[in-house]
Amino acid sequence: MKPASDGSVSMPRAMSCVRLRSVTKEYMLGKALVPALRGVTLDIDRGELVCVAGPSGSGKTTLLHLMGCLDNPTAGELTVLDKNVAEMSDGEACRMRGTRIGFIFQSFSLIEVLSVFENVEYPLLLHGWPVGGRRERVEEVLAHLGLKDLAKRRPTQLSGGQRQRVAIARALAPNPDLILADEPTANLDSTTGHDVIDWLSRLNGEYGITIVFASHDPKIISAARRNINIVDGLIASDVTL
Repeated sequence: MKPASDGSVSMPRAMSCVRLRSVTKEYMLGKALVPALRGVTLDIDRGELVCVAGPSGSGKTTLLHLMGCLDNPTAGELTVLDKNVAEMSDGEACRMRGTRIGFIFQSFSLIEVLSVFENVEYPLLLHGWPVGGRRERVEEVLAHLGLKDLAKRRPTQLSGGQRQRVAIARALAPNPDLILADEPTANLDSTTGHDVIDWLSRLNGEYGITIVFASHDPKIISAARRNINIVDGLIASDVTL
């Protein structure tokens, strides 16, 4: 599979979860214009388990932010879950992030004053789930991820692996179509990192949730079923295993 002249790789795919066409993203750094993405064309199918790899500064985190409707492209067309991102209002983008897209970050991003149960419940509370439905859903997710006995603990009382499992539970709680994980094993030891990858692979296999990692961790790269390598804002390779 050869890259196009702009360095991107275009593949015919059905049922796209994420679709980019000639997407660029530029940032102002002082008075300098910095290109983060230089014209990316890409499709990610529903149900895929994908790793976007590349060196620091290559554009992989920028790509995840665009997929997560956290930012808009400078140019090009971006469609996420059948919605044109450029046509969404701020409110629509917020609802998309809160109900259909789950996020997992390397720093866990848990709220330390809340319990495990409350951290997982929080996105449901924000988006108007009824009390009974919230409780039932949180209990279901905690049980599935082996966190039921930790429900009353605060994040400061948990190990790194337990915190990341709580972050996964929070991402899973709204029953999303897409989960985006930015360096989810970066702050974990090797064994715990393997466990986190196993949990996410299980969620992909059992529920068909599309999962996209941004990582240079060899464990994640080898666990993914598709590896996209990005260098200097361009797709250098795209291999389905």
